[in-house]
Amino acid sequence: MAVIMASNEKGGVGKSSVLMGLAAVFAARGKGVCVVELDRQGSISGWLSGPDGVRLSVEARKSGATVSAALADPASALGYVLPTKEGFFVLPADRKLSRAGGEELRALVGELEGSFDYVMLDLRRDVEESLESVEGLKAKAIVPMLADAETLTGVKKVVDDLDGKCDFRLVFNRIRANSVRDWLCRESVKRDVPTVPVFESCVHDSCKVGEATYDGMTVVGYDKRNRASRDLAALADEVEAWCAGTGAA
Repeated sequence: MAVIMASNEKGGVGKSSVLMGLAAVFAARGKGVCVVELDRQGSISGWLSGPDGVRLSVEARKSGATVSAALADPASALGYVLPTKEGFFVLPADRKLSRAGGEELRALVGELEGSFDYVMLDLRRDVEESLESVEGLKAKAIVPMLADAETLTGVKKVVDDLDGKCDFRLVFNRIRANSVRDWLCRESVKRDVPTVPVFESCVHDSCKVGEATYDGMTVVGYDKRNRASRDLAALADEVEAWCAGTGAA
């Protein structure tokens, strides 16, 4: 089993959407995937529905199937995970969720280990606290970045936070098609900070966002025919090789 976490202190970079997209790709390939929401914003469970069409955030409130409950009772963790229409499972966040202790989280992941190929952690934006929580899990960190004026500053902050503490790689998200500026920004990171590992794949800005909101959050979904979905499939290939130890350094 591989443990993958999505991390970035900056909001709005697509941390949850990239993780959700990767989970959907792996599930479509027949892999067992469980996403654990440790960010109490609960974006993924707010976006997705179960096989019966009920929003996961609603089902979690009704049934009590939440990360908080699973952390309090790790031995029963499998009883709290909820299925999605996309074929993977989610352990939803809740508004009462506080910082997850390292011992409790390790016990929770240990219970999930025998049932899933990938456990994917959607971390809180407080990177220092999150790293303390995942210590000992040998998790690999995916760090979504935007191509904008703050990119180089953001990359240096990521290096300060993560270098030497975990195995991490950057992925550029929401890249605009045919944007020379976005391409140059990505290339400048590879040139100016060559020691920072960057996935070759990047995710283009072709996510279909619905106009409706649910529980105060915009409903998001990927159209399988659009470029972002193809990008996520290519990214999943790289992530799979990385987890298997066969990817480029």
